[in-house]
Amino acid sequence: MSWRTRKSWVCRRTSCARKRGFYSGTFLSGCHVPVKELFKLSYYWCIGTFSMDHVQKALRRDNGCTFSGKSIIEWYSFFRGICAGYFRLNPLRLGGEGKKVIIEEIMIMQEQTRKIKRGKEHWGFAGTEVGSKACFIEEIEEQLDADCLFPIIDKYVLPGTQVVSNLFKKYELDQQLREAYDHL
Repeated sequence: MSWRTRKSWVCRRTSCARKRGFYSGTFLSGCHVPVKELFKLSYYWCIGTFSMDHVQKALRRDNGCTFSGKSIIEWYSFFRGICAGYFRLNPLRLGGEGKKVIIEEIMIMQEQTRKIKRGKEHWGFAGTEVGSKACFIEEIEEQLDADCLFPIIDKYVLPGTQVVSNLFKKYELDQQLREAYDHL
């Protein structure tokens, strides 16, 4: 194995002699944007700089070229998709010993526009850890009931957490919550 250039890798075995691009197999494989600029753009997305003018000025090249507003929005959407995929596979667990988590029913609905008058209603559960910005939202396909609530609590809430919700009275679950959790 040897590195001939910074952009490709070549296997030294004579039977193989395979050459691969340095970024093949990554999200950079088909990208025509210089990696340095892409990392700058991801940095601005991470710190929450959403001012299009500021990002365009910061990424302006010596020859005056810069990202278009549409490109910046598409890349921001791509970064958001990567993070959403990660958190779908690795859900955040809230709470812990001595902490409180508030769980509520929510209705998720598409934003009303001139073209779309009213979207389909989707129901789910949302939880927020008291004293932090940590939260979760889980959409439920079937009807909301206790059979849906308990797996969500197990998935997103750590044992030893005090669970605060009015859903226990609604679903008549006062004594059914596992012993690992307290509830109010």
